[in-house]
Amino acid sequence: MKHFIAVLVAAIATHISNSSHVQVYDLTYTLAMQSNQAVYEEQACAAAIAGLANRHGPYLYLMYLEADKFWLEFMRRPGAWLSSSTFENITSGTHGGAERLVASLQQLASEEKAEFAGTVALYSPDVHPQSLLAATAAGVENMLPIAYRPKDPTSLYSRLVTSPAGPRLAVGLDLTGVCNGSISGSVKLDCYTWAADRWLASPPNASASHAILPMSESVPHGQAGHPESKWKSKAVPGPVVAGTPVADGLVHGYFIDYYWTTVAHTQPPGPNSDDIKSTVTNHDFVISRGGFFWDLSPWDDETPVDDPDQPLGSDVKALRMILDASNRQAAVKRDRAVAEAAVILDIASKSESESESSAQSLSTPDAFIHISGFTPWYMKYVAPNGKHQGVATEWQTMLIGTSYNAFVDADACCIGDMANAALFQHYPGPTPSRRFPPPAPPTPDSLVARGLLRSTPGNSVRSNQGKSQGTRQ
Repeated sequence: MKHFIAVLVAAIATHISNSSHVQVYDLTYTLAMQSNQAVYEEQACAAAIAGLANRHGPYLYLMYLEADKFWLEFMRRPGAWLSSSTFENITSGTHGGAERLVASLQQLASEEKAEFAGTVALYSPDVHPQSLLAATAAGVENMLPIAYRPKDPTSLYSRLVTSPAGPRLAVGLDLTGVCNGSISGSVKLDCYTWAADRWLASPPNASASHAILPMSESVPHGQAGHPESKWKSKAVPGPVVAGTPVADGLVHGYFIDYYWTTVAHTQPPGPNSDDIKSTVTNHDFVISRGGFFWDLSPWDDETPVDDPDQPLGSDVKALRMILDASNRQAAVKRDRAVAEAAVILDIASKSESESESSAQSLSTPDAFIHISGFTPWYMKYVAPNGKHQGVATEWQTMLIGTSYNAFVDADACCIGDMANAALFQHYPGPTPSRRFPPPAPPTPDSLVARGLLRSTPGNSVRSNQGKSQGTRQ
């Protein structure tokens, strides 16, 4: 009976997915753009929209690289996942149709298919880490990341925030006056400290929430009550206040920030251009999960090229701070799993189905920090833009990450640029009968026998599993 119900639920879910309406937006126009700023900003905005729109199902597909055409046809083939879905090409209008894209998200939001506050997170193009703070705000506070470039009439800021012909989106979060390095001496450390305080500082048992924040007091730039000279909205960034959503600290994005726009292209625009080395389109998955973005060097023996005047080791200090706060979230799930260990101690005496269920209940892959992305080795942290080589830098990143129970799902430039991961995450996986059941976790006694735990005379064997620091006893 349980198997029948599982199959029925899967069939209903597949039917719902197959009956979806998917909008297709052509993003290939960004590959022909001459401006690095325009490329980064348009792709970041589109990725944010896709992440929000596809949070709960397949609703928006970005056509970016040739692979996107292949996979769309693969999913639409007879009998496939989206074979019964309807598709609508929404690419229209000027500037690649960005205005139409934003309008489509508002339509999706009205149909409860996307979480979108109708506001933007504004960042300064001169303070590069702010672009990733805005990306975090996109997923956590349901906004669109927009660079503050009011003097360029073709910028997203002009077209989407101030132009009478645009949607005149309100500024829900103004980052332009935040983190200038005056606190720690490092712009990056200041930025990520502010971000961690806002989005990762929470009780250890708090759960990530991506509810839409009330933005009724936000005033669009250029309107009365919001002088642009002040660069501030009424939703001014500051200390965490009650009701601020918490990021999912178990989902991270390690992608290059706005610094990418400052480096000259070495290849002409086109499908093989440097545009595909930004990995900006990869943001959608992390945004859909309400994750936390960062771009930091793993080395504390040299200053990074993007923050050369920082006190030595500031990047590593910021990285460890972020991972430690995130690991505290993970510890809650790990401790819960440990508490459930008693359920499976007699696993051998249970039926096969119950044994598999118990083993799966103790398997908590979400209790580890999932880092999407990779060291931006072609522009930062690696020779010739640093003294360390690429592989050594990769290993150093892993050394720090794994000490906080993190693993890297490497989206490296040049071969790892992709779009639509937020949509692909809903692709039906194998049925439980086709999965390999996870093995039962080891008992404390078995770990002692293997020399992995130490039993102190007079004390019971215990594990500090899930703690950010400390030893196992």
